[in-house]
Amino acid sequence: MTSKTIPCAHCEKMLVDDLARWTHAKAKHSGKKKHRPKREDDDDDESFADRAIAASIAIACGEPTDDDWLLS
Repeated sequence: MTSKTIPCAHCEKMLVDDLARWTHAKAKHSGKKKHRPKREDDDDDESFADRAIAASIAIACGEPTDDDWLLS
């Protein structure tokens, strides 16, 4: 069993992780804003969509791009 070690910022409730704390705060304390925890899979890597948009802009401007294959 996972121990509840993270306190809610708005009450005395203890939770197991940041996501549980965020979910609890949203459900029980909806008028109070707190930042959502950053998930491990949230990263700043460029996506294929970002690359396709950049390639579209480059082609429209007449600039060379190695990512034109994303548009076909």
